[in-house]
Formats: sequence, structure tokens, C-alpha cells
Amino acid sequence: MRRAVAIAAIIGWVFTLFLLLPDIKNFPLMHPWWYSLLAAVPGIAVPVLAWFELRHSAEVNTLRAEAIRLRSEQNDLQNQIGELTAELDAERNKHLQPIAENTNPADIPVFAKGGMAFHATYTNKGSSEKRTIYVYAAKDGSNSFLLEASTGQKITGNNEEISKRFSVLQIEFEAAGFDRTNSGTGGTLHRLFIR
Repeated sequence: MRRAVAIAAIIGWVFTLFLLLPDIKNFPLMHPWWYSLLAAVPGIAVPVLAWFELRHSAEVNTLRAEAIRLRSEQNDLQNQIGELTAELDAERNKHLQPIAENTNPADIPVFAKGGMAFHATYTNKGSSEKRTIYVYAAKDGSNSFLLEASTGQKITGNNEEISKRFSVLQIEFEAAGFDRTNSGTGGTLHRLFIR
């Protein structure tokens, strides 16, 4: 920045000294056509500048027309998206209706809990976090059990299947840093293979 200012100052001084030379200073006074040229500059400059401005205005108008066309295209696409979304929703609802008609809450088996067959509590060392697994026997005494874990899993199955699921959950808990701190069994007619 300083360099540019210094160069401009030097050029200004040279130009001023050049204009102060007697032959150059007296040139406009000795040649009257010079006055005519200076008087004609505004008359020539105005049409030239007007021509450039008109070209700029034409370009602006072209860009404005293109922007209007693109906005119109965007609105058409938004309308098309809205129509397609409505069609998709209508088709989805059409397919969901038979599913809803064929799904009867009475068809979903409800596990009738009996007594607790087994329970286990797991804690994480250095943390207050605790996880639990409860296994309930069927109320009617059949070989059916419900496994409920504090992690949100609910699984029903026979004694062999529940024992396998319990072992998998226990391994997952231990891999996450939890240790069994408490466990116990309850009464059941069918043996659980839980250690």
C-alpha cells in the first residue's frame, strides 16, 4: 500500500513539473482548437457513457428474465413434489388399511405372568448404573417363560430358548463392563439352564 502511494506521488510530481515547462504551459493559449476540443469532450462522453449504460441495462433485464423463469420453474417443481407426496401418502394409506383390518389385537398373544423363575442384577464398577434381567414363568404352568431386561427387551419362549437368550444378554452385559451382583431363582415346573 505504501509503495503504491509513493509511486503515485512521484508520478504526480513529475506530471506537475512537466506541465510547468513554459512550452507545455503555453500550448493551450497558443492553439485555440485546444479549447474547442476541451469543450467537445462532455458532448462526446455523454453518448458513450449512455451507450455503456444501455448495454448494462440490457444485461440486467436479461438476467432478471432468467431469474423469473427459474423461479417459475422452481414453483412448478414444488407443486409437482406436493402432488407426488399426496399420491404417495394416498397409496401408503391404501396399503395400510388392509394391514390394519387384518391386525386384530385379540390375535396377539398376551403372556400371563406367573411367579418369578429367575432374576439377576448387574452393576458397573465405578458407576451407579444398574441392569436387571427377570424371567417369569407362565401362570398356567406350561413350558413358557417371559424374559424382561432393563434394556427394554421382552422375549417369550420355552425353557431352552429363554436360557439361551439369558446367556447372550449376560455376555453382552459383562462385555459392557457389568458384573452380576445378585441373582436368585423362584419356583418353576420346568428347569431353566441358567448359571
